[in-house]
Amino acid sequence: MILSLIGIGVVLALFALGLKCVRSKHPDETPFLDAANGTDSIIGSVVMFLLCSLSVKQYGYLCFAGGFLLLYWVSASW
Repeated sequence: MILSLIGIGVVLALFALGLKCVRSKHPDETPFLDAANGTDSIIGSVVMFLLCSLSVKQYGYLCFAGGFLLLYWVSASW
């Protein structure tokens, strides 16, 4: 029960963050583009390239998708 309530709180936070990212003033910026320079392995480089090439609006959509998946998990465990 407590875990489900914590999950609902996290879902609401993800939805709020996603809404803030989608409706931002600069939706086409890539905020983490320079972060991929310090990776050592090939897998880390690929993951960092995929995450760093996303725009702010795409991060918002990713937060919405994660919120819906977490909401599905919370409703299944309730």
